[in-house]
Amino acid sequence: MENEVCFCKACNQDTDHARVIVKPQLKEAKSRKEKVKEFLSALIAGWGAGATAGFMELRELHVICTNCGHKNIENYRGDLS
Repeated sequence: MENEVCFCKACNQDTDHARVIVKPQLKEAKSRKEKVKEFLSALIAGWGAGATAGFMELRELHVICTNCGHKNIENYRGDLS
């Protein structure tokens, strides 16, 4: 977990924000076939582009205001700049 100062839309000022990388929540139940297909595509992506590339493709970055708790969810591709 990393902290940084960002502008919070809810607070309307610059506040500290915690940055947390999490695995996305499943929105719907997937069949076994879909799960296997998703796993194989991540495995191939990891094999072709490096071990962390396939892993990081399946993550989200949650930016949470430490003042009010407002959360912004972004896709995470491996860069925290």
